[in-house]
Amino acid sequence: HFGARHIFDDEYRYAYETGERGRNIDEFSIQDFSPTGGLFKNSLDLKFCNPDAALLMGYDPGFFQSIVVAQKHKNGRYDELRFIKDFHVWVPDEHAEIAERFSKFFKHHRKKTIYLVPDRAAHRRSKTYRNAKNDKKGKTDLALIKQELEARGWTVIVQGERRTIEHWEHYMLWAKLLKENTENAPRLRFARNECECTVSSIRTTQKLPDSDNWIEMDKSPERKLDYHDQAMYSPQLASAATYLVFHLYGHLKPEADPETIDFSML
Repeated sequence: HFGARHIFDDEYRYAYETGERGRNIDEFSIQDFSPTGGLFKNSLDLKFCNPDAALLMGYDPGFFQSIVVAQKHKNGRYDELRFIKDFHVWVPDEHAEIAERFSKFFKHHRKKTIYLVPDRAAHRRSKTYRNAKNDKKGKTDLALIKQELEARGWTVIVQGERRTIEHWEHYMLWAKLLKENTENAPRLRFARNECECTVSSIRTTQKLPDSDNWIEMDKSPERKLDYHDQAMYSPQLASAATYLVFHLYGHLKPEADPETIDFSML
C-alpha cells in the first residue's frame, strides 16, 4: 500500500531569516554543502519542522543504529504524521555519534523535548555491554542514547510499549493507515530527501513466504548485508518508524485473531 502519495517533495524552506542573516538555499551549490564547503543543512531548512514543538523519535538500536524523527501536523480535516529526518550509524560509531549528528542538525530547535519510542530490545541489558570496562557496563541501549541526548541539552521522555509487538500487528496497522480509506486514520508522510533511507527501507522490506497465512518480517538483510548497505536495503529504518507509528496509532489496529486473518485481503 506504500506509494508516491506517502512521500512529499516540498520539504524545504528555501529562503528565511536565521536571526543572524538571511539564508537562501537556492544561492548555494552542492559544493557548499560538501565536507569542505563549510555549510550544513539544519532543521531551520525544513518546511515541516516546527521549532516550538517537541520532536517524536523512533529508535532502533544495535551494531547498526537508526533514528527517525517526525512531527504531527494538521492538513484540512486530517491529522498528518510527517517524517522529516532520519539518521544512522554503525560500529565503531555508537550512541554518542548518532546523538551528536541529531543535535547538530536540530541545534536551532527551540523546544528541546524528545518523545523517544524504542523497540523492546532497547530496554534489555545488552550482552555487548555486560563486561564493558567503561561507563557502558551493565547499561541498556535506551539508557545510553537517552544519556547522550540529555548531555546535549535535550529533555528525553521515553514512551512506547515494552511488550513484544508481533509483526502481524504492525502489518495490519500499516495496511489500515496506508490505505487512507477511513476518516479517523492519520496520514503518514515521508520526506523524499531527508528520509531517503527510510523510504528505501520501507520499499525493500519483505515478509517471509507465507506459512499457514502468517506474517513475519524478513530480517535476513540485517545479517547478510554490509553495514554501509543496511540503511537503504534492510528493515532497520523501517522498523524505527514502525515503533513510533504503533505507539501513536496502535489503538487503530483492527481487532482480529491472527489465526483467521486473510492477510492477502488487507
